[in-house]
Amino acid sequence: MNQQSLVATNRAFYDALWSRAHLERPNRFNTWPLISGLLSDAPARLEIGPGLRPRLPIPGTHFLDISAPAIERLNARGETRSRAKSPRCHIVTANSTWSAPLMSLSTPKTTNRCSGN
Repeated sequence: MNQQSLVATNRAFYDALWSRAHLERPNRFNTWPLISGLLSDAPARLEIGPGLRPRLPIPGTHFLDISAPAIERLNARGETRSRAKSPRCHIVTANSTWSAPLMSLSTPKTTNRCSGN
């Protein structure tokens, strides 16, 4: 199976899963006490691949996910989200400061560049 087929299979699986699921709030997970204590040091956050089970708070967090239904549901909360076209994504930051918990990024300016290759 080639890379393109793997991506298509992965996307189809997660699109089907997240289109039938409900969004869980981050504070419902056992990781919340740890994460909530670190949020004041991470005003700009990035979470990769959360689906509808984000571990970081929805407001103020940027999400990158391969599933369109997951991103659409997160977008309904009014925040900035991106859909990865490929598992190969390069995250470009204005500086190299990484100071946020788990799968998050704290930096003054963040952009992502994801290709379909």
